[in-house]
Amino acid sequence: MTPAQMLSPVLYPELVKMRDRQDWTGLKRLTWKIFALLCGISVLLLVVAAFFGGHIFALMLHIHLHGTTYYISIMLVSAVLTLLVVPLEPLLTVMGQIGFLVANRTWITLAYFPVLYGLTSSWSLKGACYATVFSSFIMFVTRLWRAIVCSLRPPHRPGADQRQEVLPSAADEGETSVKV
Repeated sequence: MTPAQMLSPVLYPELVKMRDRQDWTGLKRLTWKIFALLCGISVLLLVVAAFFGGHIFALMLHIHLHGTTYYISIMLVSAVLTLLVVPLEPLLTVMGQIGFLVANRTWITLAYFPVLYGLTSSWSLKGACYATVFSSFIMFVTRLWRAIVCSLRPPHRPGADQRQEVLPSAADEGETSVKV
């Protein structure tokens, strides 16, 4: 299972509850705490890959190739950027940004293939790695930017500005009923 598959089933219901309670501060705080935790894990993974990537590769495949640490590190950067998108997607979804998410992923995917072809033609395997990192970086930056913009202003909920008129109930002298 990928981190998104493990984290999303837990994260979505909590974010939806917070959205329904209009607890925007809690929603943002939870998302950014998860984001910070994933950043810490990502730094740790990058350090391990930088120093031990070639050894890990050799242990897994029982062969030693020159430059494997470089390729593993580049692809890990792509995986880390994808991992950092995990808490941003549920946040954007509960904030009503589904159209942005679909359009964003579509455009990035459509742009990825020509970039992949061009960089692979020029630099072979390094080019493919660079294209993947570039695609992950663009997805991360655009979603982070949108999450920050959306976090600065909670989404407008229709009917939230309507005043509620409280009327006494004829049957219950001490209780009130709400008329919208």
